[in-house]
Amino acid sequence: EFREATPEELTRVLEAHVVAESQLGPEGMGYVQGMADVAAFFLLRQPPTVAYGCLRHLCMQPLCRVFFRLDVDEWIQLSAVFSKELERCAPAVFARLNDCQLDPAMFLPEWFMPLWTRSLSPDLATYVLHLLSLEGASVLLRAALAVCVVIEPLLLAADDMPAVRSVLSRAPASISPDDFTEALSICTVSDKALVPLTRPRSALPGC
Repeated sequence: EFREATPEELTRVLEAHVVAESQLGPEGMGYVQGMADVAAFFLLRQPPTVAYGCLRHLCMQPLCRVFFRLDVDEWIQLSAVFSKELERCAPAVFARLNDCQLDPAMFLPEWFMPLWTRSLSPDLATYVLHLLSLEGASVLLRAALAVCVVIEPLLLAADDMPAVRSVLSRAPASISPDDFTEALSICTVSDKALVPLTRPRSALPGC
C-alpha cells in the first residue's frame, strides 16, 4: 500500500543523505542523478526516517557506490565485467551489442543509477530491492543479465544501434514477473567476478 509522500519529504531525505556523505571525507559522494528516484521509491512505501535508512544502507554497499560515483575507470571495469558475464549468459545478445558497437556503459547507467526503480515495473523493482537486501548488490548485475535474456528476441530483431538502444531503454518496463524470475534464476554472478568492482579504489587503473 502506497503512502502520500511529499516533495518536502524527498528534499529532507536527500539533504540528510548529502550531510551523511559529507562526513565520509574524500570518499563522500554527495547527491548524484538517480538518488531522487530511489528515495522517492522508498518514500512511497515507508515514512521518511525509514526511507532515509534504506537509502543509506544501499549507498554504503561497495557496488552501489561504484554506480553512483560515475568514476570513468570504475565504469570501464564495470562494463568489462558485465560484458564477460553477458557473453556467458546470453551470447546472442553479447554478439548483437558488439555488432552495433554498443558499449554497456552507454545503457547500464539508465538501469543502475536509479537501482532499477526507473526501468522495471514497480513490482519487479521492489522484488529486486528486496533481493538486494537479502543477497547483496550482485543481484543488480544479475538483474541486468536477466533483462537481456528476456528481451533477447527484441534486441535481435532491432535493425540498428538506435533501435537496439530503444529496446534496452523501453522494454524492461514490460517484462513479466514470471519471465524475469526465471531468467534471474539462471543468471548467476560469482563473488570472484565482482572482485574487480569491489576492491579499494587505489587498486584501480588510473587511481
